[in-house]
Amino acid sequence: RPFTLAGQTIALHATAGLAVFPHDGDQTASLRRAAEVAWHQARSRGRSAYQFYARELENRAVRRLALEARLRQALVDDELQLAFEPRPEVRSGALCGAEAVPLWVPEAEPPWQGAELLLLAEESGLGEALAHWAVKRACRHLRQWRELGLAAPQLSVPILPASLRHDRLVQTLLREVHGNGLQPQALTLLLRPVAPLAAQTPQRLGRELCSAMPRLQAYTDAGFRLALDGVATSACSLSALAQLPLTELRLDCQALSPIDDEGGTLRSAIVALGHRLQLRVAACGVADEAELERLRGAGCDEFQGALLSAPLDHDTWVEVLARTQSV
Repeated sequence: RPFTLAGQTIALHATAGLAVFPHDGDQTASLRRAAEVAWHQARSRGRSAYQFYARELENRAVRRLALEARLRQALVDDELQLAFEPRPEVRSGALCGAEAVPLWVPEAEPPWQGAELLLLAEESGLGEALAHWAVKRACRHLRQWRELGLAAPQLSVPILPASLRHDRLVQTLLREVHGNGLQPQALTLLLRPVAPLAAQTPQRLGRELCSAMPRLQAYTDAGFRLALDGVATSACSLSALAQLPLTELRLDCQALSPIDDEGGTLRSAIVALGHRLQLRVAACGVADEAELERLRGAGCDEFQGALLSAPLDHDTWVEVLARTQSV
């Protein structure tokens, strides 16, 4: 329970990894190692969690370390790809942007993409490297499309907020943009909180985003656009939202569906909040016409999702751009 110390309310949380003698080890060293493996598993689920050791946890940890090493090498060897999810305007249907979705297909493993890949990179200490790679590849594609005579729409690159905490990254991204003859305004950095839900609270995420605000401001000062993904479901507090230097909000329709009513009251409230803050509002995860109609009634600006298209490979996306501009 929270307690008061020197006038401040303090809440303590404990995470425990448990190993049992002699089943999990009959020596101090082996018991400690087993308890540490269990503790890491408990910690991945958030605060106030515990986990008993099991051998499959250690096997899983070994496989995870191998996967992280492969991802590190894949980034060095430029083996990842970007897929592109189209984003049109809700009212007119005109193509106005796309999300560049990072995709990695390791040999003999299922593909990793989107939020799962971002989280794997962050947990591996590769969040900044993946952000750099994604922006570098996005800039290369934008330059190629211009050389083909295609007017590319606004491109959003998903990035974990924690990846932007390094002061050097903004200069690294600017070098990639300018090196391809582009301006930062061509890119939207899509802040996508993907920490385990057990570790996420409105207060915690709000503090993290607000503490990063000076660095986020550096990106907008440099010319990049910033968007926050998963508004409401990412647990961002309203006070933090109003302080962030954003140009766009994203709401996740699939996550909102279980908690919103048939009339889309929560969706309408988020759209109204975004417009009150003078931000554009885009919806992702739009799966059917009924959802699109609710968004249209709420005044949402843009949408993406299975109703329109799954993320497209590069060649297919170029064909879409060419067809769109030939109409």
